[in-house]
Amino acid sequence: MRRYRRSIANQGTAKHRRRLPLQLQRFVLRIDLADTHPPIWRRIESNSDLTLDKFHRVIQTAFEWDDRHLHEFARVGPGRQPKVERFLMPYMIEEGDVGIAEATVRLGDVLTRPNDMLMYMYDFGDSWEHRICLKTVEGASPEFPRVACTAGERAAPPEDCGGVWGHQFMVEAGLDPKHPDHQEAAERNEWMFGDNATFDPEQFDLDRID
Repeated sequence: MRRYRRSIANQGTAKHRRRLPLQLQRFVLRIDLADTHPPIWRRIESNSDLTLDKFHRVIQTAFEWDDRHLHEFARVGPGRQPKVERFLMPYMIEEGDVGIAEATVRLGDVLTRPNDMLMYMYDFGDSWEHRICLKTVEGASPEFPRVACTAGERAAPPEDCGGVWGHQFMVEAGLDPKHPDHQEAAERNEWMFGDNATFDPEQFDLDRID
């Protein structure tokens, strides 16, 4: 994460983006939690005029995060090159981080055609990187809800579990009594969830999330 932040430290200092006219469209987006195997993902349908501060709350709900940590959005170049544009929450701008206020940016300002990508980083300690890909662009209709979760697979990792490595260790070792590190992982899981709590990595309740 330090390399990620240094690579974007010299971008523009504008705190707000001028609103240009935007044709209202319906976006179908796939959000993948990076480097998870098997993949943890959600499909979201959203109107293109949703601002990034509101889309942050959509992602939090879709992955059942607790919104206890900092976050930021970033638009990257082809092949995930380090040339990016950052979109920041108010606290980060107040603390002097360089970027554009996320509340002034709409999805349609940064995603325009299929396969356009946007990155969302949550919790700079565990570094949960979400890759947001615009899959299709459709016509908007008042019959559709403004935002909906229409598909997905697997439960998101618990908060503060140590990032992708901690999650993999918790799933592979903690849930497999034959794993050589099962005892250590089981103790870690008990510390996180309590004696009677369990974590099912395959659980995904679409109706509840939507």
